[in-house]
Amino acid sequence: MQLDWPGLLLLLLGLLAAACDTGGGFGDSGFVGDFHTGSGCDTGAADEELRYADVDGDGYGDEDAALMACQAPEDFVKNHADCDDGDPSVRPDAEEVCGDGVDQDCDGVDATCEG
Repeated sequence: MQLDWPGLLLLLLGLLAAACDTGGGFGDSGFVGDFHTGSGCDTGAADEELRYADVDGDGYGDEDAALMACQAPEDFVKNHADCDDGDPSVRPDAEEVCGDGVDQDCDGVDATCEG
């Protein structure tokens, strides 16, 4: 039996890259999933989609926790706009609370209170 060394090397490099992303799994969310990317299609096929883990269930995914798949798990979404995937109250459409030190609406700053 002859081994496909280039293919095996690419597989190992891909696994290593995924494992090294963060200590907890994928991206800031710490998502660790059990999924198959080839569900019903060829890897690299046009019907594959890029999806992002949405651990906190707010409808916004973690940019660092991406997955290419034909049928992504339910807790993966199409957007990657969540700046804190561990807190469902922090998302792009959240109302900003001024002066609390938290960027609720993911615009990069905490709103200052007027007064």
